[in-house]
Amino acid sequence: MRLCFLYLTQLWSLASALGWAGWSPWTPCSRTCGGGVSQQLRRCLDIKCSGHSVRFRVCNEKECDTLHRTSRETICGGEEILSKQQCEVVCKSRTSGSHFLWRMADGAPCQADSNRAVCSHGTCQVVGCDDVIGSSLRFDVCGVCGGRGDSCDSAQFVWKESGEFTECPSSCTQAARDFHEGKDDDVRESRAIVVCINANTGRVVPERLCADRKRPPAKTKPCPLLICPSRYFENVL
Repeated sequence: MRLCFLYLTQLWSLASALGWAGWSPWTPCSRTCGGGVSQQLRRCLDIKCSGHSVRFRVCNEKECDTLHRTSRETICGGEEILSKQQCEVVCKSRTSGSHFLWRMADGAPCQADSNRAVCSHGTCQVVGCDDVIGSSLRFDVCGVCGGRGDSCDSAQFVWKESGEFTECPSSCTQAARDFHEGKDDDVRESRAIVVCINANTGRVVPERLCADRKRPPAKTKPCPLLICPSRYFENVL
């Protein structure tokens, strides 16, 4: 009896030390274009394992041609659209009146704040910089996926015009406020917005990373002339 107990204890210890087996190869992509999903599986060799036995990544994100494109507007095939979420669409048959639910294909792009995201099993999920759905990995300021921002080469950061300009005052009230705050130039002209970018990735990064480089003078363009009564400029508004 004692030997049997020791044997079972050893088996338990061995199983507890094994944990997960390695991940399987990625499966073929579920779609040939427009965003698909590939998955990996792993098997638990323990009595119990923490974590997931399957993970997904996006693939074939190149946009499909018109013939193979499916949008949230066309997914109901001409039937009435009752509800249109990012990854699920409720359609109503024009003949029978019955309702049916369509899900966007796994891997179809969706929006989740400013993060890259795709549809997965009917919900919009964030995609990490490693292309894995649900991953929390992000590019650091150096452009390294999952990095800590400590591998940057200062030469890769440069000032660049963003292509956008500061707003001109759209009303006499705003123009008067700018005038009284000493922002006379803001009333007369709009300035190009200059940002610091990682030259290797094109991503906007904190301005401190361009601190050792001279900021280029911003281009300007005149603001539309506002004809405002003098009373707007007599007192601070």
